[in-house]
Amino acid sequence: PKPIEIDIHNRQVRLFLPGFDKKQVKLTQYGPEVTVEAGDQRRNIPLPPALSGRPVAGAKFQNNYLIISF
Repeated sequence: PKPIEIDIHNRQVRLFLPGFDKKQVKLTQYGPEVTVEAGDQRRNIPLPPALSGRPVAGAKFQNNYLIISF
């Protein structure tokens, strides 16, 4: 599986996070980046210009992926 996929058309970022559930994940958005913290892991995701001005609208887990919607 790809570790990260950015889908500009559907305004989603998909992050492969096996072994975690939604309660263990913290999202922080600052400017053109989203930071995802899960357990002792931390990942900064630079957003493309089409998504960087949009706030996070929601997040869900599906098939070991965290799907962040904008």
